[in-house]
Amino acid sequence: MRAEAIVKLAELLGCAKVRAGRRSVVVTCPLAPWTHEGGQDRHPGCSIIIDPDRKSGWRCHGCGHHGNLNWLVTKWGTLSRKDVEAAFQLIEREEDGAEAVKARLDRTFDEKWTPVEPPTEPGEDPEIFPEAEAEQFGGRVPRYALDRGLSLETCKAWELGYDEGFGGKPTPRLVFPVRRRDGALVGLVGRATNGARPKYYNYWHFRKSRHLYGLDKVPADSDTLILVEGMIDTLVWWSYGLPVAGTMGAIPSKEQARLASEYRRVYVALDADAAGREGTEALLAMLQDRVAVYRCDLPEGKVDPKDCNANEAQAVVASARRVL
Repeated sequence: MRAEAIVKLAELLGCAKVRAGRRSVVVTCPLAPWTHEGGQDRHPGCSIIIDPDRKSGWRCHGCGHHGNLNWLVTKWGTLSRKDVEAAFQLIEREEDGAEAVKARLDRTFDEKWTPVEPPTEPGEDPEIFPEAEAEQFGGRVPRYALDRGLSLETCKAWELGYDEGFGGKPTPRLVFPVRRRDGALVGLVGRATNGARPKYYNYWHFRKSRHLYGLDKVPADSDTLILVEGMIDTLVWWSYGLPVAGTMGAIPSKEQARLASEYRRVYVALDADAAGREGTEALLAMLQDRVAVYRCDLPEGKVDPKDCNANEAQAVVASARRVL
């Protein structure tokens, strides 16, 4: 659904505040009078995905409700006892109408349609998330983060947050904002703190394979980059003063390798398990003809970099073997 149509839908549902970004339209929750404490959404946290090529979904981080737009309109109409025919007609025109289907098939647009590329506003970057997406989780860090060896100072420096979860069986998550090297917010990743599966949740279809976690914290004048696997690994080794970034998964992508190749020396210190070894071999193969790349071996009995203390981490890097 296009941004313009989402804004119109929000107006039909009586949303008091509407802010359109590139990836989503953030509004006050239409269900707030019935699902929010005090009946108000004082800090708008209801996001509706902008996607002209697919049916848009929505989620309110305040009350936890989420789903497709037809469900939202049905629920709002039932609770408010107001006529929702205009809202249903708008959704049908945008998502199932002949023009919408044609646009999705051949990506041709007339004056009624806005092209997906390039961005609709000059200078606007389609990759960047609104800061409000991260701010709604900020200011709270679960005990889970401290139990994993992170200090409060590290949590604050990296703007970690907390998502209480939603639904009948809520999954609370430690939330990691992901930023590009220039500091722009490009995604959010949540890690379940109660053992639920899947362990990780990528908010709003964030594509982890296009980024390295922590590049914004690597000193601008550094010609060295250490690659670890997990986000907590990244935070722990950063706290030791090392120039580190995380692949956010065991198997790295070509784009992640390209980002790493911007540094003169790259040290690969992924987890010492089967998946980590596979990822290490993949990274070495992609990087060895482009930069000076080093294989790191964790201390005996250590599987994750986060389990190393500062001296051990420094020794891992110092003893790394260059791959020729």
